[in-house]
Amino acid sequence: MKNHETEWISRYLNTPVEITTDLSLICDYEYDQELAKCHIANYGHIYYYTETNEPLDVEEVENILFEIKHTK
Repeated sequence: MKNHETEWISRYLNTPVEITTDLSLICDYEYDQELAKCHIANYGHIYYYTETNEPLDVEEVENILFEIKHTK
């Protein structure tokens, strides 16, 4: 799923990013699954790299979202 936020993050990172709540879309590595669960707990959905289906680092998401809020 795309929205304004994911488009901004995609431009910021220069790579496609999407959001989902479906854990089955995230790669099967245990670390990535646990990270995806942290995303759901913190944001209500998972920010993930479209090309690899890996969730973004939580700290990275926090920094980007902070910048989005303070540059509007």
